[in-house]
Amino acid sequence: MSLAPKPSWMIRRLAFLGDSSYSLYLLHIMLLDCFFLIKGPELDAGSINPLTLALLFTMICTFIAHLAYKYIERRLTIATRKIMRA
Repeated sequence: MSLAPKPSWMIRRLAFLGDSSYSLYLLHIMLLDCFFLIKGPELDAGSINPLTLALLFTMICTFIAHLAYKYIERRLTIATRKIMRA
């Protein structure tokens, strides 16, 4: 019998953020650089609220990092474990 408490539904639902954090760490600078290369010339100092822009960047980077984790990092980890066991 396990004495550890069962994680709450909120922790289970948000666990993907922790799982994809390494992908976020690796990708966020590249994603921001790409955004500013594409959209930077269109932005002027008063065109968008900096807080809104920061929240938008956060959501976009988190979403892309989660996809990278799900479709690249996790699959590479599984494949590497299989190779290491052989």
